[in-house]
Amino acid sequence: MKKILSIIIPTYNMEKYLRKCLSSLLIGNRQEFIDVIVVNDGSKDSSLEIARGFEAEYPDVFNVVDKSNGNYGSCVNRGLKEARGKYVKILDADDSYDTAEFAKLVERLLELDVDLCLTDYVIVNEKGERTSSHKRGVMEEGTVYRAEDFLSRCLDDLIKMHEIVYRTQMLRDMNYSQTEGIAFTDTEWALLPLERVEKACYLQLSVYKYLVGREGQTVDPKRAASLHSQGMKTLFRQISVFSNMRELSAEKKQYMTQFLLCNIRYTYRTCLVTSCKYFSNDSLRDFDKRLRDASIELYNLMDNVTVQPSIPIYFVREWRKDKSVTPLSVRFYRTVIFPLLRLMGKS
Repeated sequence: MKKILSIIIPTYNMEKYLRKCLSSLLIGNRQEFIDVIVVNDGSKDSSLEIARGFEAEYPDVFNVVDKSNGNYGSCVNRGLKEARGKYVKILDADDSYDTAEFAKLVERLLELDVDLCLTDYVIVNEKGERTSSHKRGVMEEGTVYRAEDFLSRCLDDLIKMHEIVYRTQMLRDMNYSQTEGIAFTDTEWALLPLERVEKACYLQLSVYKYLVGREGQTVDPKRAASLHSQGMKTLFRQISVFSNMRELSAEKKQYMTQFLLCNIRYTYRTCLVTSCKYFSNDSLRDFDKRLRDASIELYNLMDNVTVQPSIPIYFVREWRKDKSVTPLSVRFYRTVIFPLLRLMGKS
């Protein structure tokens, strides 16, 4: 039976979550169409043993790859080499799928021929309780769009890793690979393959259950700050690759520019607004210079980015007038407006 969907599961010390993750992929007589690649990244706990157990019980579904530690991107790269499905999707080992919605996705993919398919996702806590959900409301469900029309509809709601299904052969044709040895490379997955996407669609299926709040998660603010240099490495790799894309349509360029500006804005905002101790003014000046050297276009566009979409404080432009001090308008936002927004849950 030809496989329709490969699931790559990067795994490092996930014994607490892995059994639930893998069990969520068991969809009865439809699981013959799926190909699950568990890439054990040198785990020191029982993750490999758990994965081997599923492989032994469902040998036509699960394929376990055991390798030395190389971080997230190395797992994705290895998984892509092993993938047998027409399409491919990533599932983090501490997350899971809604089994019923996943089964529906497999059914729908049997009928589709696209380069990119997006589905919905929900955010859950450690108890498995849904805390929020994400749905796209500006697309017709199941309609196949030109990439340009599709991405134009995503400008106000940038694509996240949890939504993505790619055509496997498209990734292979472009020799896609992620940066190895660092974290945060899921942003590469959400951006760089878009260069080759020609047809895309959206399916209103809440497949992905994204766990937020786990101790040690890379989105944990304390750990995220300490991994700042890794985030910078993947950001500047994306800027470099994007700057060398010579045949982008105007719509693709607009979307990819917006995506990068959003990630660049995070660094300026973290230093100037949230005043994280890991981001000094000196480090921000270094970042500003590095951005100018990497892409003068993106550098100049940051002058028109506001501190908050609805608040017209052009904080980067103001800071660049005198990079030794934080501008008065930004200090006011940081000390008065930002705390109020956080209390209201709007920051």
